[in-house]
Formats: sequence, C-alpha cells, structure tokens
Amino acid sequence: MAPPSTNEEKVTFILLFSRNRSSCDVPYLMAQRDEHIYPTLMTATFYFMRDLIDYRAISLDNCVYIIGGRYASTGRLSNAVFKYDAHIDFWRGCEPMKSVRANFAVTIFDSKIYVLGGEGQKGIIVQSVEVYDPTTNKWKEAGTFMKPKRYHAALAMHGKLWSSGGANSLIEAKSTGELILVDPQPNEWKRSITNHTLPVACQQHCMTVINDNILVFGGCQKNGDEAHNIQTIARAISQSSESTTEWEELDIQLEHPRTDCGYFQLGSSLYIIGGHNCQTGDPTKVIERIDFSNSSKPTIDEQFEIDKDFAAVDCCVVQTNQYNEHLLPLASYLDRWIVW
Repeated sequence: MAPPSTNEEKVTFILLFSRNRSSCDVPYLMAQRDEHIYPTLMTATFYFMRDLIDYRAISLDNCVYIIGGRYASTGRLSNAVFKYDAHIDFWRGCEPMKSVRANFAVTIFDSKIYVLGGEGQKGIIVQSVEVYDPTTNKWKEAGTFMKPKRYHAALAMHGKLWSSGGANSLIEAKSTGELILVDPQPNEWKRSITNHTLPVACQQHCMTVINDNILVFGGCQKNGDEAHNIQTIARAISQSSESTTEWEELDIQLEHPRTDCGYFQLGSSLYIIGGHNCQTGDPTKVIERIDFSNSSKPTIDEQFEIDKDFAAVDCCVVQTNQYNEHLLPLASYLDRWIVW
C-alpha cells in the first residue's frame, strides 16, 4: 500500500463506543464535506475491547482514549488507558489511572483529560478527580468533590470544571440537580468550589458547549422506584462562574428518550445518537440533529435509524486519510455513496 501524500484531504469519522455491551467491534460513521453524515454504519475491530464495559471514550488532538471501566466476564474494575492515534492508525497503552473507576464523567481542560468520580473498589462511589497529561503520559490527583458522584456529566468553560447531575449513592436511586464549579489549577481547588443548580435533577445525561452556550439534554430523573425520561433541552443564559447560573428551556425538545445517549458536533450541527428509554429499557435507534446555525432559534430533525444497540454510547470524532487500515472499508468507497 502506498504511503499517503501530505496534502491528501482528510476524512472525518465518528467512532461509536457502546459502553453497555462488551464487544471488540466498534461501529463508526463518516461525515460528508457539508457536515452531514452518511446513512451507513460500518465496523472496525479492536480486540482489546472485547470484555470491557462501563468505560469512557473521549477524543483529544485527533486521538481516542479508552479509559477505565470494568471487565464483563469478572466484574473487576479497570484503571487501564488505551490511546488510538488516528493519524498513524495505531493503538498503544498509556499510564493507568491512579484508581480504578467505572461510570465516571470525563472532559477536556487545558489540553488535559479529567476524570471525575464514578464507581470504585468495593462498590463505593468515589469523590476523587484525576488528570492526565498526554504530553508526559502521566496521571496525577487533581482534587476531590464534597460528595461522591456517578452517572454525572462534565465540561470545561470559563477556566472552570463544571460537573452536573448524577447520583450520590449506589443504594438510594435518586438523581441530583447539583451543578458544581471548580478551578482545577494547583492550590485553587478547595477555595474555588461553588454550588449551583440545574433546572431539573438528572443523571445519565449530556452537557456540552455549542456557540459558547452550555446545553443540558437527555438522561433521566430517578427517585426510588420512579424513573422519568427527560426530553427537554436546557440552555444556560447566565453562565458566569461568579454568579448563579440561570437556565432557559428551548422551544424544541428531543423526539425520543435519550438516557445515556452520546453526541458529537459537526459545524453548527449537534448530532444526538443512541441512549435508551429509562422506563422500558428499549434502546433508541433514531439519530437526531439540532441545527444551531440560527442560535436564537435552533431546529431539530430526525436523520435516520441505525440497527444497533447504543443504549449507552460515547462518540469520538477523528480525521484520517484513506490509507487507515482500521477505517479503510468506508473511506475506500468515499466517492461511491448515494446520499439522501
């Protein structure tokens, strides 16, 4: 196979990591040049993932990181970290986390990866936060939260880590509406922690930034034996770390239940994929797209249905060339697809 030329056009792929099922097969989509996605699902095989569940996957600098989780066959938790470099099509192991954990939150801040909370040893929900520096391949402890947390969401904005929602207990099935902001810089953690609230208590939801606006969507609200899907979309209208965060509910809402869904952004479009109905357990198979080209009046529409179970999914966007051996089957037919 001939080496790729340096000026070759890159192809955008979206890898879909199904966290609730152990499998070495990782489905993926491909994006068109106009920021739409092709209605065809392909599969790459990564054998080291064949027994792994409840991990998190995140992309940074055109690399994908698979972090922690548990082994389905034994239930043993993992602190292992794997990195996929899409540019050279190569997997390698990284330094493991300090602690094992599963069902935690993960985000990028200052070109570093932060993992927050999750489930630890002996069924304990942990409060600790760790940070990974890809340039040094080192993990270190960043700080601790006042309460343990799992099934929460996290992002970075205005120089702060934002942690929202989740559950504080393995025994009591109750979602929280907490929104915690903290400065992760050295010596700032403890004195910088501030507490705000979400518009509704939730867990297994998504929180992201688009057009400098924080969005919270998907997930569910649990209180004992009661569970409700959340299909409203909330946007922070006052999102300064120095003042109380205020929220507005968008005029649009999700058309389908989306507990533990994934998302990815292409241009001004936010694609939402997978998740499940928290009341029935049925997976959601229709992809939805929110168009933020007019940020004051976003629109939502259905794209197409995928015949896969993505009841809990992380989406990672990478760019590579047509000589990538793992993702080659789709790229090799780049010019042959008939698009809707």
